[in-house]
Amino acid sequence: MEYNIQYFKSLLIQGKLRQAVKYLSDFEENKDLVKKYYETFEQKKDIIRSDNEVIQRIDVIYQEYYRIVFWEEKPEEFALRYLCESFSLLLGDEVPMLKTKEALIQAIEQLEGKLKKIVEGEGYHYLGDTTAAWYGPYIWKETVPTKYIIDLPDQTYDLVVNMMEGFISRSWLDYLSFGEVGTGGWAGDEGQLYCVKQCYLNKMDTPSFQLSYLKHEAQHAVDKMNYDSLDSVVLEYRAKLVELIYYPDISKFLDFLLEADKTNTKNSHSYASFLIMSKLSKRILHKDYEENEAAWLPFENEIRNVAKELYREHPDKAYKLDHS
Repeated sequence: MEYNIQYFKSLLIQGKLRQAVKYLSDFEENKDLVKKYYETFEQKKDIIRSDNEVIQRIDVIYQEYYRIVFWEEKPEEFALRYLCESFSLLLGDEVPMLKTKEALIQAIEQLEGKLKKIVEGEGYHYLGDTTAAWYGPYIWKETVPTKYIIDLPDQTYDLVVNMMEGFISRSWLDYLSFGEVGTGGWAGDEGQLYCVKQCYLNKMDTPSFQLSYLKHEAQHAVDKMNYDSLDSVVLEYRAKLVELIYYPDISKFLDFLLEADKTNTKNSHSYASFLIMSKLSKRILHKDYEENEAAWLPFENEIRNVAKELYREHPDKAYKLDHS
């Protein structure tokens, strides 16, 4: 058996850190990386990612949160309580005695609002809240607006892409992968796009940027403008369909097949991939779910055509598997 880096990355995207490290351990060539994982997560060796003491203190709290969630696999409420108590102590606030998950989430939202002001006072940008189910901030130095004309299946859009540089933190997936995997950008609620420039250096003309970033995030922006209340899974579902429509080969489909996971509906990326695979399996192969890569290889054109059909459906049908 040969080491499959894409499979390893897919486990990280699913938030399955222990399973990912166990897989790494099966291959001798990964021994140094396995050692780094045990130092960081088992021995709790913090990574110094900023020479700004204020930013680093905030980052260390999130690093411990990642260990609690992904390595120690503590219950969600335990992890939320850790964030709430740690942020309160850092800010000099009284630690609230909260009994429900909902109350903890509301408190963290307020505390992250205060952290945002502190980070901005240090000359950085800050975006908090969750990415695909878990907390983890984006903290960066500079933003440069750039205009793009982007073709989507329904029409062409003129959108501003804010190129961001000088990142200290790119949320939990960046940390879990030691910078190898992570969000390449996002769509803001105001209709503008935000791009992590370092992810696409020397790749501006490749599908990685033109499709997996530009068209994917543009679809998010358009859907947010056209629909008031699409949840994150449906947003990811529709943006991933756009990638399948335009991608020049089957490789992106195979990536989605690997990352598909139905066990955590809050992980929008993995669960959206599961929904797509379920629908394609029914319509193309007439099976409930086909996870064997080889079975899909002859159907590249069919995948693209059915993706177009699914894209044209109303977003409300995204979750409906029985009648797709």
